[in-house]
Amino acid sequence: MLRRFMRLLSYTAIPVGQLCVGPLADAFTVALAAGVVHAAVAVLPLASGAVRRLRHAVPSRRD
Repeated sequence: MLRRFMRLLSYTAIPVGQLCVGPLADAFTVALAAGVVHAAVAVLPLASGAVRRLRHAVPSRRD
């Protein structure tokens, strides 16, 4: 019985947490900071010359 009650509480906490994260992110500008970090991580490998010189190898056909 206690196990079922604990499971119910844990599943109830998920939407409550999701409702709280929006205002918290707005208050602390977490969403903006996360977006900037994500964009930097996506573009940063292009700064390496070795990455820019990579060539695509065409696979050989098997008959």
